[in-house]
Amino acid sequence: MHQKTINWRTIATLNFVSTFSQLGQFGVGFVVLPLWLAPRNMGAIALGLFSAAEWSGMLLGLILTPALLARYGSKYIIYLSLILSSFGFILMPYLSWPTWIISAVFIGFGMGLRWIAVETWLYRIAPQHIVGQVVGFHEALIALAVIIPPALVAILTTQDNKIIILGLVFNVLAALPLLLTASEETVLKAGLNVQAIAQSHQTLANHLLATILNLYRIKSIKAQFDQLNKLTKLGIIISSVGGLIDGAMMALFPLFGLGRGMVEPEVATLLATLGLGGLLLQYPLGWLSDRTSFFKASLLAAVVSCLVAALIAFSAMNFSWLTVLCFLLGGVTASFLTLGIIAAASTANHEHMANNMSKISIAFTSSSIVGALLAGFVTANFGSNALLWLVAVASAMLVIFFIQNRN
Repeated sequence: MHQKTINWRTIATLNFVSTFSQLGQFGVGFVVLPLWLAPRNMGAIALGLFSAAEWSGMLLGLILTPALLARYGSKYIIYLSLILSSFGFILMPYLSWPTWIISAVFIGFGMGLRWIAVETWLYRIAPQHIVGQVVGFHEALIALAVIIPPALVAILTTQDNKIIILGLVFNVLAALPLLLTASEETVLKAGLNVQAIAQSHQTLANHLLATILNLYRIKSIKAQFDQLNKLTKLGIIISSVGGLIDGAMMALFPLFGLGRGMVEPEVATLLATLGLGGLLLQYPLGWLSDRTSFFKASLLAAVVSCLVAALIAFSAMNFSWLTVLCFLLGGVTASFLTLGIIAAASTANHEHMANNMSKISIAFTSSSIVGALLAGFVTANFGSNALLWLVAVASAMLVIFFIQNRN
Protein backbone atom coordinates (compact mmCIF):
# COMPACT_ATOMS: atom_id res chain seq x y z
CA MET A 1 0.00 0.00 0.00
CA HIS A 2 1.28 3.47 -0.90
CA GLN A 3 2.54 5.41 2.13
CA LYS A 4 1.91 9.13 1.99
CA THR A 5 5.15 11.12 2.19
CA ILE A 6 5.26 13.34 5.26
CA ASN A 7 6.23 16.92 4.38
CA TRP A 8 7.84 17.77 7.72
CA ARG A 9 9.35 21.05 6.50
CA THR A 10 5.99 22.53 5.54
CA ILE A 11 4.37 21.14 8.69
CA ALA A 12 7.05 22.84 10.81
CA THR A 13 6.71 26.14 8.90
CA LEU A 14 2.94 26.20 9.25
CA ASN A 15 3.18 25.48 12.95
CA PHE A 16 5.58 28.43 13.35
CA VAL A 17 3.32 30.76 11.36
CA SER A 18 0.23 29.64 13.24
CA THR A 19 1.92 29.99 16.65
CA PHE A 20 3.13 33.58 16.20
CA SER A 21 0.00 34.77 14.42
CA GLN A 22 -2.04 33.24 17.24
CA LEU A 23 0.12 35.10 19.77
CA GLY A 24 -0.68 38.38 18.06
CA GLN A 25 -4.21 37.95 16.78
CA PHE A 26 -5.65 35.88 19.62
CA GLY A 27 -3.26 36.24 22.54
CA VAL A 28 -3.04 40.02 22.35
CA GLY A 29 -6.24 40.70 20.40
CA PHE A 30 -8.68 38.45 22.24
CA VAL A 31 -7.08 37.64 25.60
CA VAL A 32 -5.09 40.72 26.62
CA LEU A 33 -7.14 43.54 25.08
CA PRO A 34 -10.09 43.02 27.49
CA LEU A 35 -7.63 43.45 30.37
CA TRP A 36 -6.23 46.56 28.63
CA LEU A 37 -9.78 47.89 28.16
CA ALA A 38 -11.21 47.08 31.61
CA PRO A 39 -9.60 50.06 33.41
CA ARG A 40 -10.65 52.37 30.55
CA ASN A 41 -14.29 52.73 31.62
CA MET A 42 -15.37 49.46 30.00
CA GLY A 43 -18.03 47.62 31.98
CA ALA A 44 -19.28 44.06 31.56
CA ILE A 45 -21.75 44.86 28.77
CA ALA A 46 -19.18 46.90 26.82
CA LEU A 47 -16.52 44.20 27.16
CA GLY A 48 -19.02 41.60 26.00
CA LEU A 49 -19.88 43.71 22.96
CA PHE A 50 -16.21 44.31 22.10
CA SER A 51 -15.41 40.63 22.31
CA ALA A 52 -18.54 39.72 20.33
CA ALA A 53 -17.38 42.14 17.61
CA GLU A 54 -14.03 40.32 17.44
CA TRP A 55 -15.75 36.94 17.15
CA SER A 56 -18.14 38.38 14.55
CA GLY A 57 -15.19 39.60 12.49
CA MET A 58 -13.68 36.14 12.80
CA LEU A 59 -16.93 34.57 11.61
CA LEU A 60 -16.87 36.80 8.54
CA GLY A 61 -13.35 35.57 7.81
CA LEU A 62 -14.35 31.94 8.26
CA ILE A 63 -17.26 32.35 5.85
CA LEU A 64 -15.18 33.99 3.14
CA THR A 65 -12.02 31.90 3.44
CA PRO A 66 -13.05 28.78 1.44
CA ALA A 67 -13.90 30.84 -1.64
CA LEU A 68 -10.78 32.97 -1.21
CA LEU A 69 -8.62 29.84 -0.97
CA ALA A 70 -10.09 28.61 -4.22
CA ARG A 71 -8.92 31.78 -5.97
CA TYR A 72 -5.65 32.72 -4.31
CA GLY A 73 -4.31 29.81 -2.24
CA SER A 74 -3.42 29.67 1.43
CA LYS A 75 -0.16 31.63 1.43
CA TYR A 76 -1.61 34.92 0.19
CA ILE A 77 -4.67 34.66 2.41
CA ILE A 78 -2.38 34.27 5.43
CA TYR A 79 -0.53 37.44 4.41
CA LEU A 80 -3.85 39.28 4.05
CA SER A 81 -5.00 38.10 7.47
CA LEU A 82 -1.89 39.48 9.18
CA ILE A 83 -2.22 42.84 7.42
CA LEU A 84 -5.86 43.24 8.46
CA SER A 85 -5.24 42.34 12.10
CA SER A 86 -2.25 44.66 12.25
CA PHE A 87 -4.41 47.51 10.93
CA GLY A 88 -6.85 46.82 13.76
CA PHE A 89 -4.06 47.11 16.33
CA ILE A 90 -2.76 50.34 14.79
CA LEU A 91 -6.21 51.95 15.15
CA MET A 92 -6.59 51.13 18.87
CA PRO A 93 -4.63 54.07 20.39
CA TYR A 94 -6.48 56.55 18.19
CA LEU A 95 -10.01 55.38 18.95
CA SER A 96 -12.20 55.08 22.04
CA TRP A 97 -15.41 53.30 22.99
CA PRO A 98 -17.59 52.58 21.04
CA THR A 99 -15.39 53.07 17.93
CA TRP A 100 -13.03 50.41 19.31
CA ILE A 101 -15.55 48.06 17.69
CA ILE A 102 -13.87 48.87 14.34
CA SER A 103 -10.52 47.54 15.58
CA ALA A 104 -12.25 44.50 17.05
CA VAL A 105 -13.77 43.57 13.69
CA PHE A 106 -10.46 43.94 11.81
CA ILE A 107 -8.54 41.88 14.38
CA GLY A 108 -11.19 39.14 14.33
CA PHE A 109 -11.53 39.15 10.55
CA GLY A 110 -7.80 38.61 10.11
CA MET A 111 -7.86 35.79 12.62
CA GLY A 112 -10.71 34.03 10.82
CA LEU A 113 -8.91 34.17 7.48
CA ARG A 114 -5.67 32.84 8.93
CA TRP A 115 -7.33 30.09 10.98
CA ILE A 116 -8.87 28.25 8.02
CA ALA A 117 -6.03 29.04 5.60
CA VAL A 118 -3.32 27.58 7.86
CA GLU A 119 -5.19 24.65 9.34
CA THR A 120 -6.73 23.41 6.09
CA TRP A 121 -3.26 23.43 4.54
CA LEU A 122 -1.66 21.79 7.57
CA TYR A 123 -4.17 19.00 8.16
CA ARG A 124 -4.47 18.15 4.49
CA ILE A 125 -0.77 17.29 4.28
CA ALA A 126 -0.79 15.34 7.58
CA PRO A 127 -1.02 11.53 7.16
CA GLN A 128 -4.30 10.08 8.42
CA HIS A 129 -2.70 7.73 10.94
CA ILE A 130 -1.15 10.60 12.92
CA VAL A 131 -3.71 13.35 12.32
CA GLY A 132 -4.86 13.31 15.96
CA GLN A 133 -1.29 13.82 17.16
CA VAL A 134 -0.63 16.56 14.58
CA VAL A 135 -3.81 18.35 15.67
CA GLY A 136 -2.94 17.93 19.35
CA PHE A 137 0.62 19.20 18.87
CA HIS A 138 -0.53 22.17 16.79
CA GLU A 139 -3.26 23.12 19.27
CA ALA A 140 -0.72 22.85 22.09
CA LEU A 141 1.56 25.32 20.29
CA ILE A 142 -1.16 27.88 19.67
CA ALA A 143 -2.20 27.52 23.31
CA LEU A 144 0.92 29.62 23.98
CA ALA A 145 -1.26 32.55 22.90
CA VAL A 146 -3.00 32.50 26.26
CA ILE A 147 0.24 32.12 28.22
CA ILE A 148 2.88 34.46 26.80
CA PRO A 149 0.89 37.70 26.27
CA PRO A 150 -0.76 37.59 29.74
CA ALA A 151 2.63 36.81 31.31
CA LEU A 152 4.08 39.84 29.53
CA VAL A 153 1.18 41.97 30.78
CA ALA A 154 2.19 41.15 34.34
CA ILE A 155 5.59 42.69 33.53
CA LEU A 156 4.73 45.47 31.09
CA THR A 157 1.29 46.41 32.55
CA THR A 158 -1.51 47.82 30.40
CA GLN A 159 -1.05 51.49 31.28
CA ASP A 160 0.33 52.47 27.87
CA ASN A 161 0.45 51.03 24.34
CA LYS A 162 3.24 48.46 24.77
CA ILE A 163 0.74 45.60 24.44
CA ILE A 164 -0.56 47.01 21.14
CA ILE A 165 3.00 47.14 19.79
CA LEU A 166 3.52 43.58 21.00
CA GLY A 167 0.59 42.40 18.87
CA LEU A 168 2.14 44.02 15.81
CA VAL A 169 5.54 42.42 16.48
CA PHE A 170 4.00 38.95 16.72
CA ASN A 171 2.20 39.45 13.40
CA VAL A 172 5.42 40.46 11.65
CA LEU A 173 7.27 37.42 13.04
CA ALA A 174 4.46 35.17 11.79
CA ALA A 175 4.82 36.48 8.24
CA LEU A 176 8.58 35.94 7.91
CA PRO A 177 8.70 32.12 7.39
CA LEU A 178 6.21 32.37 4.55
CA LEU A 179 8.83 34.24 2.53
CA LEU A 180 10.84 31.01 2.38
CA THR A 181 7.86 28.74 1.69
CA ALA A 182 6.62 27.88 -1.77
CA SER A 183 3.05 28.92 -2.47
CA GLU A 184 0.60 26.17 -1.78
CA GLU A 185 -1.47 24.92 -4.67
CA THR A 186 -4.92 26.45 -4.79
CA VAL A 187 -7.80 24.45 -3.42
CA LEU A 188 -8.86 23.58 -6.95
CA LYS A 189 -5.45 22.17 -7.90
CA ALA A 190 -5.27 20.22 -4.66
CA GLY A 191 -8.34 18.30 -5.74
CA LEU A 192 -10.92 19.85 -3.42
CA ASN A 193 -14.43 20.49 -4.67
CA VAL A 194 -14.62 24.26 -4.94
CA GLN A 195 -18.30 24.18 -5.87
CA ALA A 196 -19.14 22.30 -2.70
CA ILE A 197 -17.11 24.71 -0.61
CA ALA A 198 -18.51 27.86 -2.20
CA GLN A 199 -22.02 26.35 -2.50
CA SER A 200 -22.11 26.90 -6.27
CA HIS A 201 -22.15 30.70 -5.98
CA GLN A 202 -20.23 32.65 -8.59
CA THR A 203 -19.19 35.60 -6.44
CA LEU A 204 -17.85 36.13 -2.96
CA ALA A 205 -20.79 38.41 -2.16
CA ASN A 206 -23.33 35.74 -3.07
CA HIS A 207 -21.39 33.15 -1.10
CA LEU A 208 -21.40 35.36 2.01
CA LEU A 209 -25.06 36.32 1.63
CA ALA A 210 -26.22 32.74 1.18
CA THR A 211 -24.28 31.58 4.24
CA ILE A 212 -25.68 34.34 6.44
CA LEU A 213 -29.24 33.71 5.22
CA ASN A 214 -28.88 30.01 5.98
CA LEU A 215 -28.12 30.89 9.59
CA TYR A 216 -31.77 31.91 9.90
CA ARG A 217 -33.24 28.96 8.03
CA ILE A 218 -33.68 26.32 10.68
CA LYS A 219 -34.87 23.65 8.24
CA SER A 220 -31.87 24.28 6.00
CA ILE A 221 -29.48 24.01 8.94
CA LYS A 222 -31.12 20.78 10.13
CA ALA A 223 -31.03 19.28 6.63
CA GLN A 224 -27.32 20.07 6.24
CA PHE A 225 -26.58 18.78 9.75
CA ASP A 226 -28.42 15.49 9.11
CA GLN A 227 -26.24 14.85 6.04
CA LEU A 228 -23.02 14.90 8.07
CA ASN A 229 -21.39 11.76 9.45
CA LYS A 230 -21.80 11.05 13.15
CA LEU A 231 -18.26 12.01 14.14
CA THR A 232 -18.51 15.40 12.43
CA LYS A 233 -21.86 16.03 14.12
CA LEU A 234 -20.32 15.36 17.53
CA GLY A 235 -17.41 17.62 16.60
CA ILE A 236 -19.78 20.48 15.76
CA ILE A 237 -21.68 20.07 19.05
CA ILE A 238 -18.61 19.98 21.29
CA SER A 239 -16.99 22.84 19.36
CA SER A 240 -20.13 24.92 19.84
CA VAL A 241 -20.02 24.44 23.59
CA GLY A 242 -16.30 25.18 23.55
CA GLY A 243 -16.96 28.37 21.60
CA LEU A 244 -19.58 29.56 24.07
CA ILE A 245 -17.17 28.99 26.96
CA ASP A 246 -14.20 30.58 25.18
CA GLY A 247 -16.23 33.63 24.18
CA ALA A 248 -17.41 34.10 27.75
CA MET A 249 -14.00 33.57 29.36
CA MET A 250 -12.04 35.75 26.93
CA ALA A 251 -14.45 38.66 27.36
CA LEU A 252 -15.18 38.66 31.08
CA PHE A 253 -12.46 36.77 32.95
CA PRO A 254 -10.56 40.02 33.66
CA LEU A 255 -13.66 41.41 35.39
CA PHE A 256 -14.10 38.11 37.25
CA GLY A 257 -10.60 38.45 38.68
CA LEU A 258 -10.95 42.13 39.50
CA GLY A 259 -14.35 41.37 41.05
CA ARG A 260 -12.67 39.02 43.49
CA GLY A 261 -10.32 41.76 44.63
CA MET A 262 -7.28 40.71 42.59
CA VAL A 263 -4.79 43.17 41.19
CA GLU A 264 -3.89 43.26 37.49
CA PRO A 265 -0.73 41.07 37.73
CA GLU A 266 -2.74 38.38 39.55
CA VAL A 267 -5.45 38.41 36.88
CA ALA A 268 -2.77 38.20 34.20
CA THR A 269 -1.19 35.26 36.05
CA LEU A 270 -4.49 33.37 36.10
CA LEU A 271 -4.98 34.06 32.39
CA ALA A 272 -1.51 32.63 31.75
CA THR A 273 -2.34 29.63 33.95
CA LEU A 274 -5.49 28.92 31.96
CA GLY A 275 -3.33 28.94 28.85
CA LEU A 276 -0.69 26.71 30.42
CA GLY A 277 -3.34 24.11 31.14
CA GLY A 278 -4.41 24.29 27.52
CA LEU A 279 -0.82 23.89 26.36
CA LEU A 280 -0.02 20.85 28.47
CA LEU A 281 -3.29 18.95 28.10
CA GLN A 282 -3.98 19.27 24.37
CA TYR A 283 -1.57 16.61 23.16
CA PRO A 284 -2.60 14.05 25.82
CA LEU A 285 -6.25 14.52 24.89
CA GLY A 286 -5.40 14.19 21.20
CA TRP A 287 -3.51 10.99 22.02
CA LEU A 288 -6.45 9.73 24.11
CA SER A 289 -8.80 10.35 21.20
CA ASP A 290 -6.51 8.32 18.89
CA ARG A 291 -6.03 5.44 21.34
CA THR A 292 -9.55 5.15 22.79
CA SER A 293 -12.28 7.16 21.09
CA PHE A 294 -13.35 10.69 20.36
CA PHE A 295 -16.42 10.11 22.54
CA LYS A 296 -14.50 9.08 25.67
CA ALA A 297 -12.01 11.93 25.41
CA SER A 298 -14.80 14.46 24.92
CA LEU A 299 -16.89 13.14 27.82
CA LEU A 300 -13.90 13.24 30.17
CA ALA A 301 -13.14 16.85 29.22
CA ALA A 302 -16.77 17.92 29.72
CA VAL A 303 -17.05 16.28 33.17
CA VAL A 304 -13.84 17.87 34.44
CA SER A 305 -14.84 21.28 33.05
CA CYS A 306 -18.21 21.16 34.81
CA LEU A 307 -16.80 20.13 38.19
CA VAL A 308 -13.89 22.56 38.22
CA ALA A 309 -15.93 25.57 37.07
CA ALA A 310 -18.58 24.88 39.71
CA LEU A 311 -15.93 24.54 42.41
CA ILE A 312 -14.32 27.87 41.49
CA ALA A 313 -17.69 29.64 41.41
CA PHE A 314 -19.04 28.05 44.58
CA SER A 315 -16.13 28.35 46.99
CA ALA A 316 -13.88 31.16 48.13
CA MET A 317 -10.29 29.92 48.02
CA ASN A 318 -6.80 31.34 48.21
CA PHE A 319 -4.89 32.32 45.11
CA SER A 320 -2.75 29.16 45.07
CA TRP A 321 -5.72 26.80 44.90
CA LEU A 322 -7.42 29.03 42.38
CA THR A 323 -4.32 28.80 40.20
CA VAL A 324 -4.39 24.99 40.28
CA LEU A 325 -8.06 24.86 39.32
CA CYS A 326 -7.56 27.40 36.54
CA PHE A 327 -4.83 25.16 35.15
CA LEU A 328 -7.28 22.25 34.92
CA LEU A 329 -10.11 24.40 33.60
CA GLY A 330 -7.93 25.91 30.89
CA GLY A 331 -6.81 22.49 29.73
CA VAL A 332 -10.22 20.89 29.37
CA THR A 333 -12.06 23.90 27.92
CA ALA A 334 -9.34 24.39 25.31
CA SER A 335 -9.69 20.72 24.38
CA PHE A 336 -13.25 21.20 23.15
CA LEU A 337 -12.03 22.88 19.98
CA THR A 338 -9.13 20.44 19.64
CA LEU A 339 -11.55 17.51 19.73
CA GLY A 340 -13.84 19.22 17.26
CA ILE A 341 -10.95 19.71 14.85
CA ILE A 342 -9.97 16.05 15.23
CA ALA A 343 -13.50 15.14 14.20
CA ALA A 344 -13.31 17.40 11.15
CA ALA A 345 -9.89 16.08 10.13
CA SER A 346 -10.76 12.40 10.66
CA THR A 347 -11.86 11.78 7.09
CA ALA A 348 -9.93 10.02 4.38
CA ASN A 349 -11.77 12.12 1.78
CA HIS A 350 -9.80 15.35 1.39
CA GLU A 351 -12.63 16.75 -0.70
CA HIS A 352 -14.66 17.05 2.51
CA MET A 353 -11.91 18.15 4.87
CA ALA A 354 -11.99 21.90 4.18
CA ASN A 355 -15.78 21.84 4.29
CA ASN A 356 -15.78 20.00 7.63
CA MET A 357 -13.14 22.33 9.03
CA SER A 358 -15.20 25.32 7.98
CA LYS A 359 -18.33 23.93 9.66
CA ILE A 360 -16.47 23.25 12.92
CA SER A 361 -14.90 26.70 12.87
CA ILE A 362 -18.14 28.52 12.08
CA ALA A 363 -19.97 26.61 14.82
CA PHE A 364 -17.23 27.47 17.34
CA THR A 365 -17.09 31.14 16.36
CA SER A 366 -20.85 31.67 16.19
CA SER A 367 -21.29 30.29 19.67
CA SER A 368 -18.36 32.43 20.87
CA ILE A 369 -20.33 35.53 19.88
CA VAL A 370 -23.25 34.26 21.95
CA GLY A 371 -20.90 33.40 24.83
CA ALA A 372 -19.37 36.89 24.95
CA LEU A 373 -22.77 38.62 24.89
CA LEU A 374 -24.29 36.21 27.39
CA ALA A 375 -21.33 36.53 29.77
CA GLY A 376 -21.60 40.31 29.63
CA PHE A 377 -25.29 40.13 30.51
CA VAL A 378 -25.01 37.63 33.38
CA THR A 379 -21.95 39.35 34.86
CA ALA A 380 -23.60 42.77 34.74
CA ASN A 381 -26.75 41.44 36.40
CA PHE A 382 -25.57 38.66 38.73
CA GLY A 383 -21.96 39.48 39.58
CA SER A 384 -18.56 38.19 38.55
CA ASN A 385 -19.11 34.62 39.81
CA ALA A 386 -21.89 34.19 37.24
CA LEU A 387 -19.19 33.77 34.58
CA LEU A 388 -18.01 30.48 36.10
CA TRP A 389 -21.55 29.27 36.68
CA LEU A 390 -22.17 29.84 32.98
CA VAL A 391 -19.16 27.64 32.16
CA ALA A 392 -20.33 24.94 34.59
CA VAL A 393 -23.87 24.85 33.16
CA ALA A 394 -22.66 24.71 29.54
CA SER A 395 -20.29 21.84 30.38
CA ALA A 396 -23.04 19.99 32.28
CA MET A 397 -25.32 20.20 29.25
CA LEU A 398 -22.58 18.65 27.14
CA VAL A 399 -22.14 15.82 29.66
CA ILE A 400 -25.87 15.11 29.59
CA PHE A 401 -25.87 15.08 25.80
CA PHE A 402 -23.00 12.60 25.59
CA ILE A 403 -24.56 10.29 28.19
CA GLN A 404 -27.93 10.32 26.40
CA ASN A 405 -26.21 9.54 23.06
CA ARG A 406 -23.56 7.13 24.31
CA ASN A 407 -24.72 4.39 21.94
